Amino acid sequence: MTTLSRRRFIIGAATTVSAPAILNRGNICVPAFAQKAGDEPIRPSSPLIKRVVRSPPNTYFTYPHSNGFLSDGRAVLASPPKTGPGLDFIAFDPRTGSAEHLAYVRNTRMYYSIAENGLMLVSQKEGAAVVDLGAKNPQPRTILHEANWITSGDNDISPDGKWALLTRSRYVAPQNYRCDMVEIATGRIKNIAAPGWSVDHAHFSPYDPTWIAYCANRSTRDPQRMWVWNEERAPRGRNIFRQQQLSGKFFHIGHERAMFHKPAMLVVAYGSSSATPRGLYEVEFNGNVRLVSGSNRDLHCNISHDGRWAVVSLQGKYDPSDARPTPDWLNSEGKYGFTDVVIVSVRTGARFFL
Repeated sequence: MTTLSRRRFIIGAATTVSAPAILNRGNICVPAFAQKAGDEPIRPSSPLIKRVVRSPPNTYFTYPHSNGFLSDGRAVLASPPKTGPGLDFIAFDPRTGSAEHLAYVRNTRMYYSIAENGLMLVSQKEGAAVVDLGAKNPQPRTILHEANWITSGDNDISPDGKWALLTRSRYVAPQNYRCDMVEIATGRIKNIAAPGWSVDHAHFSPYDPTWIAYCANRSTRDPQRMWVWNEERAPRGRNIFRQQQLSGKFFHIGHERAMFHKPAMLVVAYGSSSATPRGLYEVEFNGNVRLVSGSNRDLHCNISHDGRWAVVSLQGKYDPSDARPTPDWLNSEGKYGFTDVVIVSVRTGARFFL
């Protein structure tokens, strides 16, 4: 499969950005912006792929733990303008290939999240804003601005559109780090965690949004990375994956994503882990851990709404021998960022190359 970057990797309805897409219904279609006559057609690389489309050029999709779809099934893509700052936001229909410009936001960071009512949350350098994508002329409305508090690029919005979820860092004295919910109607801040160390990847559990997942980011190999919070059952946060084994070996994990169908998360134990087995894991909010599928090359992951299938990008090209990637795999295995994709049965762990 062609090159996919971290921000271009998704599953669901589903489409990838500036790359072939994996969709679960329909026949092969010709996008409105199809290749010129005589161009090589896009051919599926696997019999599991039913349809392949291309998105508009120079666009990308949001972070995998955020919803990037409108209620009508169209994906919202971001595109840097040809000149100047900010992002254009485009509604892309993977069934027809049609694209519609929705909004331009000057002050925004890379990622965004969309509620069921079409309200889009965007991170800003020192705060956040929302945009009603259903409005006739959508304009950003600031819901938070606090000088010297840097908002992470990734964010989340509650399904009902009432709360924004942000991780923020203060790098000037006195240094501090926070994970906050912001009431969108009022701007009221509800602190979830202020642990004294950097946090990121915060998102609502789509199964039960009263639970929030976030990650410790004290180092690239934080020994207590995965946390969940619930106001009643885990008000101080709960670390749910013990990465350090009694033998001293260590699971290097990342790309956590809360599941849609149960109170659990999907996570990758990278090939750089000294502990085994490496690969794709399910971690329940109560701390139960189960290996879903072993692999030495997993990189990013996501899961279907019904919990039957996971999709995983690999560190480099697909390798039937499952050799551990070299530390410089990004530059040594083809052009920068090359990664193949596999689909995984969550029940059996079987893998199928896409």
